[in-house]
Amino acid sequence: MSGDCTCKSQPTYAPDDTLTYVWTAKDEKDDNVTNDVFVDEKGESLGDKTSGENLSRIRFKAKKAGTYYMTVTVDDGKGEEIDAPIDIDVVKPIFNTSENLILI
Repeated sequence: MSGDCTCKSQPTYAPDDTLTYVWTAKDEKDDNVTNDVFVDEKGESLGDKTSGENLSRIRFKAKKAGTYYMTVTVDDGKGEEIDAPIDIDVVKPIFNTSENLILI
């Protein structure tokens, strides 16, 4: 069982600002699971590479059901910083399918 999605941060900013993104995640027990749930295109852990200038988008993949509390912090390098929390609920599937499902 696993669940995955892509999370994207889209802050409004001056075009000449260089933004730095820091993504963190905790589980229901308040344990830091940042190194476990953020993955690359191959599904491999990003490890400590969850911050940087080119991380406005990140892939999240949970190995088990539960609630995950993510935060993205965006810094403009000029003293302005903002945090945005994201809660993700991962549930066990109620059926198995090998076909893609489109939910509307």
